[in-house]
Amino acid sequence: MDTAFLEKYSAAADSLEETVSRRKKAGVLSALGYASNLDLLCSFRPEELSRFITAKLAGSDPDEAKPSGKITTAKALAETILYYCRNGLGGEADIENTEALAGIVGMEKAIGGTGVQASLALASVGSDALAHLTDASEEVLQLLSVPGIYAAASGGTLSSCAGLAPANEAEPHYIIQYQKGEVIRAGEKEYTIPVSNRLILTKFTINDCLPLNPAHLAWIEKNAARVPDVMLSGFNCIPDLPVLLDVLSAVRAHVCRYRAALPGGIVYYEDGDFHHDKLRQAVLEHLYADVDIVGMNEEELAYTLRMTGEDADAEDIFSCIRGVKTLISRFGIRKGMVIHTKDYAMYAGAPLKADVESGLMYGCLMAAAKAQHGSFGTMKEVREALLLPPGEKGLAFREAVEKSEYRDSVILVPSRYMDRPKYTIGLGDAFTAGVQLCF
Repeated sequence: MDTAFLEKYSAAADSLEETVSRRKKAGVLSALGYASNLDLLCSFRPEELSRFITAKLAGSDPDEAKPSGKITTAKALAETILYYCRNGLGGEADIENTEALAGIVGMEKAIGGTGVQASLALASVGSDALAHLTDASEEVLQLLSVPGIYAAASGGTLSSCAGLAPANEAEPHYIIQYQKGEVIRAGEKEYTIPVSNRLILTKFTINDCLPLNPAHLAWIEKNAARVPDVMLSGFNCIPDLPVLLDVLSAVRAHVCRYRAALPGGIVYYEDGDFHHDKLRQAVLEHLYADVDIVGMNEEELAYTLRMTGEDADAEDIFSCIRGVKTLISRFGIRKGMVIHTKDYAMYAGAPLKADVESGLMYGCLMAAAKAQHGSFGTMKEVREALLLPPGEKGLAFREAVEKSEYRDSVILVPSRYMDRPKYTIGLGDAFTAGVQLCF
């Protein structure tokens, strides 16, 4: 075990606090876009779900259950939930009618969208963030009304979310979280969930066109010196290719103007679960070459590689590294990629001026705090995450990379490991927020 590295990891909490303080004094903030919505966290009730799945799949083989990209019937809902649970997978699907879902789960209000969740994570450790709102409903504004989160208002000013007037009815997304070891029954068959994860059921009313706020884009371009990093996300909400292409064109133009104002600024794209291959392909072809860093989890990496005719074995770190390097080369990503998993976080690509290793550590600690407490961690809770051990798989992967030909182009940090996190939703967003702090 690399003692010096573990000591550096232990010092990351001090470094994080110093970084946040320095950013506050300099008046800088991360700009995080684009989608926002109201999340409804669905309580997982194995017995009720088992009864529902058994009833709706009567007469069919539950082993053959397949997910639906768009759920229109109670049977499709049962099949989709069973598929994701039995495989321990995370993903998204559209749901047309939510009555059946409302009958089998309880619900708690929360915020949804990578950018706004990352904003909450940054605010929780005392850092500032500029959030882009698409759903600016009363419920969303209330959840985002915390110190440190700002939104661009008309007239070129920034406002707290508490100072904004509601602009729409909430767009609800339904989050079903499941933990490793829980058992689902379908008739006579039992399925033990192998990995803690979540399924997001979306019902788009606003984000299907992902309306960009001109005031948000203009403020960044005019005040670029205060915005060292711009994060892009949320394109997976858009179901129509022509709409997606229009939004990507507008974002690319914005990125060009931002770079002209701040040549050293970092443009970071965080991937999501697209419901159709053609939409993911459009992002690959029309956005990747305009961003410095692409971030994604291991499932998104495997899916993206399969679309390009490649593959990666999640149990073979060198297979994953080769896959990442293939994507960087094929689609012209300007600097590199960040891969985040339950076992490790990794940057692969060209050297950065930023201390990306510390950024990966910040992200892992902030994600661990979220996993422990179910809410985005305070600085104290982030420090306490150091009490969690680094995962054995992540440590083994790091040692293998350090001894390989990739040691100069790959930085790998083992996650602080929890086998049964309190919540799985928002872990990737907390991680992504932490990474932004190194820029």
